[in-house]
Amino acid sequence: MYFQACIKRYGSMTNYQMVLDKIEQILDKGGREDQEMSAYKEDLKFINEKLLSNSMQSGFENIRYRIERPEVYDLLKKAN
Repeated sequence: MYFQACIKRYGSMTNYQMVLDKIEQILDKGGREDQEMSAYKEDLKFINEKLLSNSMQSGFENIRYRIERPEVYDLLKKAN
């Protein structure tokens, strides 16, 4: 119950939600010409850094066996 309340209250302020918001912004733009290239690169850098952070990696390890395609995250880690 406490955990659910924390998610409801603070979920929108988590790194995970910020990453999802940045991805959605990039996809909604449709093309790079609508957005300055430097801002686009900064968003991608932010997403990459957050997904590869220690907290995100340890959280991922906790749910690895409950998600459909964990190999996508493994490929991201190998690419860096």
